[in-house]
Amino acid sequence: MLTLVPTPIGNLEDISKRSLNVLMEAELIFCEDTRVTKKLLNLLSERENLTFKCSEFKSFHSHNENQILKTLTPETFEKNIVYVSDAGMPCVSDPGASLVQYAIDNNIEYDVLPGANAVLTAFAMSGFSHTEFTFFGFLAHKGKERKEKLTSVMQSSILSILYESPHRLLKTLEEIKNIDEERTIFLAKELTKLHQKTFKDC
Repeated sequence: MLTLVPTPIGNLEDISKRSLNVLMEAELIFCEDTRVTKKLLNLLSERENLTFKCSEFKSFHSHNENQILKTLTPETFEKNIVYVSDAGMPCVSDPGASLVQYAIDNNIEYDVLPGANAVLTAFAMSGFSHTEFTFFGFLAHKGKERKEKLTSVMQSSILSILYESPHRLLKTLEEIKNIDEERTIFLAKELTKLHQKTFKDC
């Protein structure tokens, strides 16, 4: 069986009891970054006084997923296999979707646990009363692709949500201002962490 487990986006207390139970039973863990996952499990082990018995960790990310998928067989999933990204919900601006599709294509039992998600957390914090939104993920770092995507975001008639690196935030705000100086924006940074900050320009 394959289980996708969301991990905390900042605060360790946000991991669910169900997620901890699945991680304790895992026999193989696919990770966006094995170092990040091992560090998380060590922290959770100390904090919750738990033992995670899994000793097999394999990297699975956007640069190697196609190669990894070729090595898998349906029999691989006779083990308890877990997939985690570095933070938050797998498949939401994170790897994992191709692993889910593999399970669907091969009639492999799988499940996705609910949990931490920056998109929904920020949307709920924004105070916008819209009942629908479009999530655009990350913008390209630069160039024509970035400009075209941001233009598409700004022209959308539906509330738009973006991810952006802290290092490019001021640049993005300047680009938004150049397109529509009157646009109301909501910013959320370091969600669930000690220095969480939000800002809304009304």
